[in-house]
Amino acid sequence: MEIIPCPLCGGHDVLMMAKHQDRLLGIEGEFTTTRCTGCGLHYLNPQPTREELERHYPAAYEPYLAGRDGRLSWLKRLSVEYGLAKRCRAVTRHKGGGRLLEIGCGNGMFLDAMQRRGNWQLLGVDTSAHAVSAARERFGLEVVHASLHEARFATGAFDVVVMWDVLEHVHDPVATLVEIHRILAADGILVLRLPVLDAWERRWFGRYWSGWDAPRHLTLFSKHTLCLMLNRSGFRIASMACISGSYLTFVLSIRFWAQDHLSARAQHWLRVFLESLPVRLATAPFFFLVDRLQKSTVITVTAQPVRQVPDQVGPGA
Repeated sequence: MEIIPCPLCGGHDVLMMAKHQDRLLGIEGEFTTTRCTGCGLHYLNPQPTREELERHYPAAYEPYLAGRDGRLSWLKRLSVEYGLAKRCRAVTRHKGGGRLLEIGCGNGMFLDAMQRRGNWQLLGVDTSAHAVSAARERFGLEVVHASLHEARFATGAFDVVVMWDVLEHVHDPVATLVEIHRILAADGILVLRLPVLDAWERRWFGRYWSGWDAPRHLTLFSKHTLCLMLNRSGFRIASMACISGSYLTFVLSIRFWAQDHLSARAQHWLRVFLESLPVRLATAPFFFLVDRLQKSTVITVTAQPVRQVPDQVGPGA
């Protein structure tokens, strides 16, 4: 664990906000969320090093497993395909084709959905050997096993860069965005999805909110601090909307609450109930409204590069 300055402004004055556990995987440890008194960014401090974080991304990590053959019911498969279609539309409404890079591509389900939609040259990059192997073997995708910086892509190489639930996981989000700015074409777009602190669920569930996901979520953004970071990295926001994931994050928050309050048997039946089709249909109008009010846990942002970024940009630079 290491004490770090604010990833956005480089400040060192923070307020301790809350203590968290790894509720998703149950791996031991306690992690502290702090808020920078200068810019308001929330982030884990101290943070686990890259080596320490490895055990929190095992082969059984849910995003690596999602969608593998035999693991999903017909209802879940339908839900996954519907969500993927909405992600694809978030790209195709701005670009009809070209060179697309997915950072943190996981097992390749989004890239596979895009390659079924026409004129795209697709590439993925991920640091997980498990995920890269799954993407290559199942979908025949071209995926680089490396971090974004290690991959050393050419300047202006891509028309579109996407990150689904990734920016909050990286140790230096400003450096990541600056690198994306470099590898995007001048008329390119960045599409990213991530949890935001403005969500109604955070206030309702408190420490059980799925958006915390300690220690994997190293940085927690509000819409305001996300705008600040994108602007600092040379981007302007073109659109911001809640388009997917609202019900799933809600169910995950309930699961975390149930871990502390219900028996294992009761947790099982609660999960069966929440994942049933009648419940999904009955709650759909409510979550539609939450999405329209932009109060869902996850928000999708489209941003465009608008200016050059200094070579040494970073926290406090």
